Amino acid sequence: MLPPGAAKTRTTRNLQQTTEHIQPKDPSTTGLEIEHVNRSLQLIEQQYPQMRTRSLRTIAFAIQSNKTVLIIPGNRRRTRETDELSLNSTRHLSLHLRHLLLLTAAACIFLFCMLTLTPLRQSTQAIFASRMVKTQSAWDIAGPQGGMVQGPFGTEAYYRSLADADAIKYGISPYYYERQIEQESHFDPTAHSIPGAIGIAQFMPATAQEYGFDPHDPVASLDGGARFMRDLNNMFNGDYRKALAGYNAGPGAVDDAVASCGVAWLSCMDGQPQAYVYIIMGY
Repeated sequence: MLPPGAAKTRTTRNLQQTTEHIQPKDPSTTGLEIEHVNRSLQLIEQQYPQMRTRSLRTIAFAIQSNKTVLIIPGNRRRTRETDELSLNSTRHLSLHLRHLLLLTAAACIFLFCMLTLTPLRQSTQAIFASRMVKTQSAWDIAGPQGGMVQGPFGTEAYYRSLADADAIKYGISPYYYERQIEQESHFDPTAHSIPGAIGIAQFMPATAQEYGFDPHDPVASLDGGARFMRDLNNMFNGDYRKALAGYNAGPGAVDDAVASCGVAWLSCMDGQPQAYVYIIMGY
């Protein structure tokens, strides 16, 4: 048995001897070149019978062109740059990244659909104005239960609890009605205004007479004010802002503003009813 590396050394020595033997004596002679190539192929086939025909032709061509013969051992494989590119191109995205890309694409499609379905032909003011309309069914009308009135008679606490009870009785918002009376008179039963409004709910005498109560009576005025707001709210189809503006400036003024400006009706009214609505409802 040959020692390690002996077989490789022997093969290398044989190749060197064969290469030296097959070198052409006179490469400039054309006739001898063909004979030299044929003889070289025969010698190589005898020394290396396992070598392929293609390899033999390559060696013969190298001999003919006076180039040094380079024999690469069969157990070595050359890695081409294209092989590295093909290996790198087979890499796949991670599962987490693929899921993230899918979610991003779905979100973009959803936003695109929402934007294309939005009624852009309507004015922005009309869209926001329609969102500000609150219906009576959405109100929280929690207040004193069982008709119980809190606080001593004649105090502000007494009148506040009475206003809440009247609002619940007539189906309007106790919160807004209490803020409305605060804006009208600060719960003062003796309040008077320059235009002639009287009492805690600031009724004009003609309107109080139409509803059948004495505007100087705070209990009757709070009841009458809640009834009047209920009627105005029904008149304007649940638009409580219009009801408040009608309480302050009259229903006719609201109708004129709606006829002139449509959904932007409040901006067409005087500053007093505008401030009145904003203070009570907050918008």
